[in-house]
This record gives sequence, C-alpha cells and structure tokens, in this order.
Amino acid sequence: MDGTRAWVRDRFGEVLELVARRAPEVDRTAEFPEDVLRAYQEAGLMAAQVPPDLGGLGLTHLQFAAVVEEVARHSGALSLLLIVQAVGLLPILLRPEFPRRDEVLTRVTRSGALVGFALTEPPSGSDAYNMRTEVVQRDGAHRLTGVKYLITNAGRAHAYVVFTNFREPGLKHVAAYLVDADREGVRVGPANRLLGMRGIPTASIHFDDVAVDEADRIGGKNEGYVLAMDTLNISRPWIGAQAVGLARGALDTAMQFACQRKVMGEPLIDKQAFRFTLAEVAARIEAASALVERTSRMIDAGREDYTAQSAMCKLVATDTAMWACERALQMLGGPGCIAGNRAERAFRDVKITQIYEGTNEVQKILVARELVQAARARRPAAAGTAPELLT
Repeated sequence: MDGTRAWVRDRFGEVLELVARRAPEVDRTAEFPEDVLRAYQEAGLMAAQVPPDLGGLGLTHLQFAAVVEEVARHSGALSLLLIVQAVGLLPILLRPEFPRRDEVLTRVTRSGALVGFALTEPPSGSDAYNMRTEVVQRDGAHRLTGVKYLITNAGRAHAYVVFTNFREPGLKHVAAYLVDADREGVRVGPANRLLGMRGIPTASIHFDDVAVDEADRIGGKNEGYVLAMDTLNISRPWIGAQAVGLARGALDTAMQFACQRKVMGEPLIDKQAFRFTLAEVAARIEAASALVERTSRMIDAGREDYTAQSAMCKLVATDTAMWACERALQMLGGPGCIAGNRAERAFRDVKITQIYEGTNEVQKILVARELVQAARARRPAAAGTAPELLT
C-alpha cells in the first residue's frame, strides 16, 4: 500500500494540499466546500471508478482506497465527499444493463453531477427489509412514496439511488430506482447538525407520489436488496481506509506536539510511557491498513468470497481508529481538547465510521454468519451425532 499511497500523493498532490488547507475552516463553519468539490471534479476524482471510455479515471479499488486514506488524513468530511459519490455510482456500475447507465455516467464525467445513496429510513437502518418506502402501480404508472433518513449530500446530489419496496397484487419485492432530484414530489428536509463530518450535508429526503418508470429501475424488480448488499460489501473497505486515514492524522498531530512539548525538562517524545503508547497505536494502525489493502486486492482480483473479509475490514479498521484517535487526544493532554486541532477533529469525525455502511455490530453478525456457513459446508453434521473431537 505504501507505493499506492506515494502514487496518490504524486498524482493528486495539489488536491491534497487544498484539502489540508481548507479542512479546519470547513469543519468550523460547516459550509459546503464548493472549491474542494471543483478541485475533485477537475482531477476526475468524482468519477474515480467510472471506466475511462466514459470519461472516468478507472481507478482500482485499492487506488481509490489509498485516495480516501490520504484525504482523510487531513479531513474525514472531505474524504466523505469522495466516498458518497463512489457509493452512489456503484449500483449503476454494477448493473451494466441499466437503461440510463451511460447517460448518468456521462453527466457525472462531463458536468460534474453528484449521485446520492438513499437506503436508510427512520424505522430501518441496518435492517433494510423494514423499509416503508414503496413503489406502487396505479393507473398504469409507477409512483414512489416514502422518507429516506440521514442521506449524505441530500440537497446537493442531482440524483439518488433509492431502495424501495415494489408492490404488486399479493407480492412485495425490494427494488432500486434512480430518481432525479428535480422531479416533482422530491423534497429535502432541513440539514442535520452533526458531531463530525461537518460541511457535507446530511438530511431526510421525502418522496411524495413521485413518478418513476421502468427505465429508472436499476436491475430487476426484486434485485434491490442484493444490489444494496453488494454495494455495501464493496464499499466497506473505503470506510476502513477513511478510518485509517483519520487515525494517521491524529497520530501525526500527537507526535508533532510531543516533539515540542517538554515535561520535567525533557521532550515528551523521549518519555518511555509516551513511546510505548505511540508504538502500540502505530502498530494497530498498520494492522488495520494491511486489512484494508488485503480486502481491496481481493475485490480487484474479482474474487467473490470477500463478504466476511469486507465486514472484518470495516469492523477492525474503524474500531482501531476510534481507539487510536482517543489515545492521540490523551497524548496531547489538555491541548487535545481544544476545538480546531486535527486530532480533535479526527476524534469527532471517526465515530460515524463505526456506524454508517452498517454498524459494527452488524459486521460481527455478517462475519459470524459467513464463518458458520463455511464451517457447515466443509463438515455437514448428521442429526443426533456427537461432534467429532480434535485429538
């Protein structure tokens, strides 16, 4: 991963400098960073994984993870701007047969269109089957009604991938639709005030009897749930990379402070207790980074057995980063609790990484399920027999 990170710093150095310069103000004012968005668009990063023949960069999963990590090292919020676009585009990229695919991807690459991902609802977060948003057929037309909750880039995106129940007489499916933001009946609620990731808007989106048609549907009328899970399985390592970047930034800040701060006449950096903490934090961050790299390489290689690996990656990387950012604040002492420093900002930003893209409790369920299924597939047990003991 070191080589890929070096490539990112070389190719996108000016963008990273802008991110580092703007991060404190974006966090302080919570204003949407128009200039950073333009820089991303000009560098092609808002179409990072769109194929080159459609005007995108065509980055690999590993390359994009490295981009996310390098940006998050300076700002979690500004890395989120990249991630949410990539997640919104993933369902479209995963379904080449989608009728509007080329039209949408061309809008993204040529005019800088933003795409949002609308899955979560007030009564259903990780439990997607509890969705209440629905598409019904009425008078020969399809109408979408419901509320999506905590949607990143709400009010900024030009279109949203909306996951919904698809109702037919006697049947209920889960489908995905691309809904343009300017359609009649689409309404965005007030922006939420956030603990971290400030400057990137999050709000509810209301769909009030919005007209949709077959051309808007991504995949079959009962493929929405599988599409949502496929998207999250692929994108979770990006959250891991974001968390690793936040942890690295917080550790950088703590080390810079310790080199300047003196305690009892000696630099803090020379104290053994500090160095032990430093070593443990650095080691765990590297372990999390290695997990992000391994998972990304599995996806790039076209393997299909990465569900558990993706969940473990997100679980370990985000839990590690939360712990590392807390330790960084402790190493900074009182100054670490002053609003505005990079470690304090990372500490607030990193919390949501344990929650979005599926809470870490859900990741444990996924990992355990995959492990149990694999174990049963290898050794089917006959009913009523005692388990074979290892000798």
